[in-house]
Amino acid sequence: MIGVLRRKLAQFLQMDISSDESPTSIHENGQHHEKISKKLAEITSTASKNSEWASFRDLYQYQGFWYYEGFLEKILQAQEQFKAQPSDIILCTPPGSNALRLQTLAFAIMNRSTTSSAESANYLQTEVPCLEMDLFPMKKHVVSSNPKVPLLFTTNIPYTSLPKSIIDSKCKIVYMCRNPKDVIVSQWRSLGASDLDRIPLIKAYRSFCKGVSNYGPFWDHVLGFWETTMKSPDRVLFLTYEKLESETSFNVRRLAQFLGRPFSLDEERRGVVRKICMKKSKESQRNKDVEDHMDCLSKEMKDHIDEITKNRFKGSGLIIA
Repeated sequence: MIGVLRRKLAQFLQMDISSDESPTSIHENGQHHEKISKKLAEITSTASKNSEWASFRDLYQYQGFWYYEGFLEKILQAQEQFKAQPSDIILCTPPGSNALRLQTLAFAIMNRSTTSSAESANYLQTEVPCLEMDLFPMKKHVVSSNPKVPLLFTTNIPYTSLPKSIIDSKCKIVYMCRNPKDVIVSQWRSLGASDLDRIPLIKAYRSFCKGVSNYGPFWDHVLGFWETTMKSPDRVLFLTYEKLESETSFNVRRLAQFLGRPFSLDEERRGVVRKICMKKSKESQRNKDVEDHMDCLSKEMKDHIDEITKNRFKGSGLIIA
């Protein structure tokens, strides 16, 4: 079964799977695996760790951010092995920011001349693979047989920890963040299948506010991309989930322009923009986190998060409503 899935993903990436089975490639993959295993062991034995976010799993600090061990291993693999192409498009979000919404719109924009539509998480996972979760260990190089056709990837990795090839290749990056009050509720819900499986919300809230959560601190994650887009607006497009939802048509046009696929006058007349704006994955339609924070967090908790956000973003020019 694993072999079948592996071949399907390779086929999607338009790669020759047979090259991965050569003695040289096997040797190289073995070297990468050994290098990553040693680095992971070193980090987990020497780095700061914290169990406040999830009592049953430790978070380890790496390059200024916190990760579960399994996520950290995948990030190390991506940093070591992912080879970005200048035409690649990287969709970045902090966990809990409804990344499916961004993925659905970006995929619809890039593929609007076809009949394909992204309507499920499984479909998007195939068409928009995650750097640290869906690609490795598999291949040292991820390439398209047609470099003029951009490949879409998604990730939660902070800017300062992105694979060096992404930075060096100058491929385009789209970043979307979300109100931290919704992010904390969304992340807390992801900690378990039911309320009985999760730590108490107040404990997760206190940990989140201290910056200790998976891929946290949230505010550092956001500022890393915000500061980069201020310096290189042609390289990084910065969006917020709230603005994307309240001003969808404007931001879809903005996204299409940034991706090098602006809408023609004919497409405008045919209502293509409106059709893309209406595209939502089933999972996105079921997402209720915007309302959740109103029910889950007390006024004191919301005010405290707002104060932290105001202080952390002070002087940056960034405002997240």
